[in-house]
Amino acid sequence: MATPQNQRGFRGWYKISVDTIRGWILLAIMAGLAYGGYHAYGLVEQRYLEGRVSLVLREARSLDEAVRSEGGHESYRKEYETATEHLAEARRHVDASRMQGALRSAESGRVILASILRQLHRLESTGEAHFITVQGSVEYRRGERGDWREARPRDVLYAGDYVKTAGGTSAEIMAIDGTVYTVRSDTVILVGRSSLFGDQGTERSITLDHGWVDLSTSLARSTVTTPGAQARVERDSTAVVAWDERRRLGQFAAYRGSMDVAGEGGQNRAVRRLEHVVQRGRSLSSPERLPAAPLPIDPADDLEIPLDSSDRLVLTWQPVAGAQRYALQVARNRLFVHKIIDVDDRAKTQATLGLRGDGTFVWRVAAFTADGVQGPWSTPRRFRVVGEPPVPIAEPSPTPEES
Repeated sequence: MATPQNQRGFRGWYKISVDTIRGWILLAIMAGLAYGGYHAYGLVEQRYLEGRVSLVLREARSLDEAVRSEGGHESYRKEYETATEHLAEARRHVDASRMQGALRSAESGRVILASILRQLHRLESTGEAHFITVQGSVEYRRGERGDWREARPRDVLYAGDYVKTAGGTSAEIMAIDGTVYTVRSDTVILVGRSSLFGDQGTERSITLDHGWVDLSTSLARSTVTTPGAQARVERDSTAVVAWDERRRLGQFAAYRGSMDVAGEGGQNRAVRRLEHVVQRGRSLSSPERLPAAPLPIDPADDLEIPLDSSDRLVLTWQPVAGAQRYALQVARNRLFVHKIIDVDDRAKTQATLGLRGDGTFVWRVAAFTADGVQGPWSTPRRFRVVGEPPVPIAEPSPTPEES
């Protein structure tokens, strides 16, 4: 009786083992199918990447031929060399069967070449920049030996052109990326060629021989080189760069955004919003704080004042924390050329003007610290004085009356 029981136990054990083996076989089949599917997918992806890399490299070769035929490899030597390095790296990745890396490098090279070609075509028709507003005697010259020409709004500027303003004159210049340069009186600048960095955008450049330039960047950075330093103003920033040749004094201020200043002595300064740096000789000061721009209160912008109803106008603005005094300017145009009032000793946050003739006027204020450091100007406001019948325009009092 015992033997049949043992045999039944053996048969039961044997039956379970067969089921287990069948499970292993099933799992092995499923694993094999999964591996085969993964391997097949990998082959498909590899083939796709190979085709994509081949296409991008062909496009890059076509762009390279176009760039070279139009002289872009010389005009944008640095960018062209960067593009060729990316393409050479892509080919090395292909030789090592690293298709992901090859695609990234090939696309980077293609983007830079396309940017160079696009810029070449754009500059042929629009130049690097153009004049927006010209006040007074402003001149420009093509290259080192050209004749000086009188500047007019919409005149185009190219790389290598000079711009010169005389005393009591000013001009606004807009680059093709939207950067606006305000060239103040007694200033000479040299327009530089844009630098391209593929999908990283462009970088404008000018050289400030002497004088004062305000700039407001938009989509691109802007580099301003002076005889003693180089300032790189970041995108979406408002800044000032000045160079006094006689005193060998440079000034660099960021009103919005930021910039980096590199001195010829090897010093570097990061200038943030409402900070400024002063250069004396080869030395750069540490960044110092600037007062904020005052906020005008009255009168409202574009206010019209009948001359027969009032002979006084009170200008008021909000006080600025830490300000010891204020500067006030009144002029007939927004570039503040030929200022009617120009004072920098206002202790109060208001001033009363005498109205003695009709015309349109603009005004602005700025704050000074106890150390005599001036901050940014307020946004200009405009008012118009109208009289019936018209009378000859008489300038307001040379200094505002204390109220």
